[in-house]
Amino acid sequence: MTRDKLTKDTSKLDAPEQDKLIVYENIRAVFAQARTSVATHINVTMVSAYHEVGRHIVEAVGERAEYGRNLLAYLSELLTVEFGKGFTERNLRAMRQFYETFPIRHTLRAELS
Repeated sequence: MTRDKLTKDTSKLDAPEQDKLIVYENIRAVFAQARTSVATHINVTMVSAYHEVGRHIVEAVGERAEYGRNLLAYLSELLTVEFGKGFTERNLRAMRQFYETFPIRHTLRAELS
């Protein structure tokens, strides 16, 4: 049963059914808010993680371009084995660029808001 079908015409419901619908709507609102909160928390945590990964790469590579290419390939291979997709050299370069663009973590939140 879809939500639209549940709430389509509440005027035809008797009082006990309307009460149940109110309880449902209240519980639904709790879960909807929880989902939003979880998604926001995950996004903030992942942005922080990408920033931190970028910092580690920048600090390790410095001005050594050849070392950087080798390091990114090395990290990509190991991280992909352990954590799955999403750790290509391209993505790691993007994390490095992200850190270089926003090196001060505290300003990051204001810039991305």
